[in-house]
Amino acid sequence: MLLALLCLLAIAATIAWQRHRWHAQCRAAAAKIHGELAALYGGEQRLRVASEADFPGFDLTAHRQMREALGPLGFRHLGCLENVTVGEVYPQNRSPMDVYADETGSIAACFYRIPQAAVLDLGTTFVDGRQLLTNTAESDKLTPPPTTARESLPGDSKPEAVLARHRQRLEERLRAEPTLATVPARSLEDVLEHCRRYAHDAGEHRRSLGLITEAELLRLTAPGQEPTTRLVFKYFRERMSAGTGA
Repeated sequence: MLLALLCLLAIAATIAWQRHRWHAQCRAAAAKIHGELAALYGGEQRLRVASEADFPGFDLTAHRQMREALGPLGFRHLGCLENVTVGEVYPQNRSPMDVYADETGSIAACFYRIPQAAVLDLGTTFVDGRQLLTNTAESDKLTPPPTTARESLPGDSKPEAVLARHRQRLEERLRAEPTLATVPARSLEDVLEHCRRYAHDAGEHRRSLGLITEAELLRLTAPGQEPTTRLVFKYFRERMSAGTGA
């Protein structure tokens, strides 16, 4: 339920840029990736209640279309959130996060759009702190925290298909664990708290991995660029080992 997809796209672009003056540029790429990841995951991400007026000039067409699509599926629009931390790291790509809840309060929805993608997140939070997440962020190649079971569908998946899959996964989880209960999401503040829980768990997970692994970087790499990515990661680890890590 975060805009960390921006980070993934930026990392992929940074790696792809490296073609000449190999070592110097790989060091520069490692420094850039390190700086962005440390800013995103070095501490608690800050999220806040926002409004459309906080994003002057932002094209809200896709947001309004999603609102029209989710309404007949039983979702009520609750308002808007912003991930302040992500907006500070990538100010040119700030996006409102439209927030919804279904009729039962067991499923929350977040929709956000950036130049490279539009993402619908459907999430359920359980009383034991675990979360179930189904989204259209197919470009998200970072492993989720252990507390989150995430499934990413193709980016062009229809809202009704995403909802059907999430409900199927939720029913399977509750059948497997009959005593498990969900934490209701009926207000904007409820969803904000669920997003903060995910952000906290994701941050702890990133820090436990040293922010990013070589395997994750390789999953963001275009074919033929693996040697560059491995060299970037080598310099990234050197920065971490030198004490400049989160």
